[in-house]
Amino acid sequence: GTENKKLVEGFLKGLPDLANIELKITKQIHAPFHVIDKKSAIVVVDNPLFRQGRIASIHIVGRSLANELHEGYRSLWDSAKGL
Repeated sequence: GTENKKLVEGFLKGLPDLANIELKITKQIHAPFHVIDKKSAIVVVDNPLFRQGRIASIHIVGRSLANELHEGYRSLWDSAKGL
């Protein structure tokens, strides 16, 4: 959720070189989630009182939701800018 290239580069400085990895950035803010496969996903619940706080991660098994989240991710990815 940033277009600050320097912020992203600073975050990446300590990481090892990663082959075959493409990184993009976007200013679009979105709710965090992770698509595991075609039938399951993890949805993260943020703490409403603390901006950077998390209170739960929910593992959901459901092909419909996993597909919907994957489509949403692809939309974010396609609209993001390469580093």
